[in-house]
Order: sequence, then C-alpha cells, then structure tokens
Amino acid sequence: MKEDILIGFAWPELPEYAAHCIRAVGIGRSIPPTVIATRPKVPLKHVEDVLGASAYWIEQNTTGKVTWASLGLKIPDIFFIGGYATPSFNRLADEARAAGSAVIVMVDNNLPPPSLSRLARSLYHRIFRRRHYDGIFVPGKSGRKLARSWGYSDNHITEGLYGANPVQFNGGDPLADRPKDIIFVGQFIERKHVLGLVKAFMRFAERHPEWTLTLCGNGPLQSCIPAHRQIKTLGFVQPAELADLLRQKRCLVLPSRQEHWGLVVHEAALCGCALILSDTIGSATDLASKDNALICAAGQTDDIYQALVTLASWNDDQWQQAEQTSRLMAKGFGPEIFQQSVQTIISKIMSQNNGRHS
Repeated sequence: MKEDILIGFAWPELPEYAAHCIRAVGIGRSIPPTVIATRPKVPLKHVEDVLGASAYWIEQNTTGKVTWASLGLKIPDIFFIGGYATPSFNRLADEARAAGSAVIVMVDNNLPPPSLSRLARSLYHRIFRRRHYDGIFVPGKSGRKLARSWGYSDNHITEGLYGANPVQFNGGDPLADRPKDIIFVGQFIERKHVLGLVKAFMRFAERHPEWTLTLCGNGPLQSCIPAHRQIKTLGFVQPAELADLLRQKRCLVLPSRQEHWGLVVHEAALCGCALILSDTIGSATDLASKDNALICAAGQTDDIYQALVTLASWNDDQWQQAEQTSRLMAKGFGPEIFQQSVQTIISKIMSQNNGRHS
C-alpha cells in the first residue's frame, strides 16, 4: 500500500491521455486522487470512464469564487495544477499552499529560442509565480531546460509529465510493409504550418505519385487546403480511431512554427512511425534521433520538401531501424512513467517534510 495521503489534480480541458495517467496514479492507493478539470474544447467521449471516477468540472472562465469548501472537497496534501492560466485553479492552489499543502505546477512548454519575450517570461515567472510552487512537473528534456530558466533547481524539476497510453497506441505492420502514407494530426491553423506542408507535399507528389498525405484535424484553414488526388482530409477523430490510423501510416509529419511538447509524436512513436518534425517540437529531444526522424527548420517549406524526398529514398533496413528506434524511445513516456514520476515527487515532499519535523 502506498502512502495514505490525498493527491489532487487540476487539469485544464482534461484530455483522455491525462485521464489514463491519473488513473495509473490511483492504482494501489487507499485514497483515490481528486480530479478537478475544465471541459475539453474538442468532443471527447468516455473521459470519466477512462478516469474510473467522476471529475469535478469547473467552467474555464468562471467568475464565481471557487474554494475547496464550495466544491465540497478536502484540501489535498499534494496538489498538481496544470499551468497557471485558469484563475479558479490558481485560487485553489493558493488556498492549498496556505493550508500547508505542497503545490506542483505542471507545464508542457518547451524552451523557445532566445528573445526578449523569452527573457520577459522567465523574469515574470521568477518574480511572480515561482514562490507559489514547491516544484515543477515537465514532460522531458526541453521542459527541464525551461524550468531551469524559470528559477527551478534540478531537485525541484521532475520529468515524465504526459504520455499516450501504450495499451491503446501500439502495433501495426512493419513500416516497410505499410502503405506509403504520411499523416499530419492537429489543428488546421497557421501555427501548425499545415499549408506549408501541403505546398511541400504537392511539389513532392509530382515525382512521387505512389505517396499520399492524410491530414487529420480541423480548423479555419481547412477551406484553404486545395483538392489533390494524393491528399486526403479527415476531421477530428477520437483517440481509438487515431491509433488505428497511425498503425497504417509510415510517418507522422508535424511541421509546426511553434509547439509545446506534442503528444501526437509520442502516439505515433508508440505505433512505430517514422517522424518528420520541425525544430520547435518539444518532444523532439525525447523521441527523435537520426535513426527515426528528420528535423526541419520551423516555417521552412523547402525543408519539409527535402525531408519528404529523403524519407522516400529510405530502404527497408532504414525503415526497420526507424520503427525500432521509435518504439524504443516511446517507452520513456506513458501512464506508468507518469505514475512513477508522481511517486518520485511525493517521496521528495515527504522527505522534506520529515526533515523539517525531525
């Protein structure tokens, strides 16, 4: 039996993968985690079924004062809060810390290139936010670098936030045996550089009629995507449907101009896909190597084209190596790793508390 303490999570727009991760934390605990959330913008089915319990839902921009008492909840001993953009979550975190509880902020941002805005954000966090938290929970290496720039020592940084469910995302034929199909998953918006991808692929398709591109998502730029016999556009799909799609694709392409961690990269890697990523993708440092990925300069359509040409030149051995590497690197994330990371945080906090009281 694990420590008899109460853990709480506040998760904005609670997604299905987070429900899997939180459920893993509850296994073996006498007291299940408390989950407070705002509803996702995209339609997700059965999130509470995945969670295995009811969540306490709060409106994203509620103006009412939300307290632990108003929710009818006991203040947790350790409270994990998703970012600091949800005012009601911040109030709950401040109340918890005032009561002597530990507060851990969960952040999926990666470290952007040097700029005045990056410096300003770092100073803002150091001056106004750092004192509100006992530690920070990040996905991987890039998140750790960001946390350091925000004033956290390595002892207060824990990796392992995020991760798709390998029970759901797995399998697929060997890459060399799959159809020559590349998939993009995400919003059809400027930040995702989807039109640049389409332009690069159309140029590539002139000499490679055997390859196709599947665009999976929705957004305001959908009407700008030209009709093309080698491009298929799908709408938003549920995670189970996405897993089926990824098992049939050779490569995920994510050419974003700006991106946080990029969960879909982990989902694709679990399914053995090769990767074409822009150099802004946070998870690239955790899931991409020279053996399974091609990295493009963000916003550079010519780079995407060259990556597609290189990908099409791979032989069967290279496809096999890419698949093996993706699956291997994907093992570093997921609900089990999330649970282990949460336990590491709990152990650190309990050790600190015992040290204060000894």
